Amino acid sequence: MKWAGDTRIRLMGCTLHVRMPGFDADSWVRRYEELRGRGKNLLPVFERFGRYLLESVDRNFAAEGRPSRWAALSPRYAARKARQFPGKGILEATGQMRTGFWYTASAQTVKVGNKNRWWWIVHQQGTDNLFRRGIHLPRRVILLLQAQDKAVLTRWVRAYLRTGTV
Repeated sequence: MKWAGDTRIRLMGCTLHVRMPGFDADSWVRRYEELRGRGKNLLPVFERFGRYLLESVDRNFAAEGRPSRWAALSPRYAARKARQFPGKGILEATGQMRTGFWYTASAQTVKVGNKNRWWWIVHQQGTDNLFRRGIHLPRRVILLLQAQDKAVLTRWVRAYLRTGTV
């Protein structure tokens, strides 16, 4: 029998002899280097996840909030919006918020943003003093990593590290 892994450890006056049948150190080192290289460049995973997040944002708009629905419009604003933008959902008067989302991906990160950054942040966080005039806008979370999103990313990273494909 071939003993590729043969290690001797001296410990307090005695020798521990470890043999691992079938262990191929060169193959293990190659596999480690592949994993290490993939771990340094997760661009394929983050490209796919960026697209996935944009789809998630679109699902949030379609449902008007997930997992819980966004706060309703005030009666006064709802009446005005129905006249000016008939049939448009919450946060969709002109459509710029919904269509303004973008992502960039790199080897180590994925970043999601919106062309209407200021309005997105105001709606994402909510405010009680819009324009310093005491106008209340409830928090309406547009971009949110839900448990299922984290599970998808984890599955894709594991697959990529294991096989090199997403």
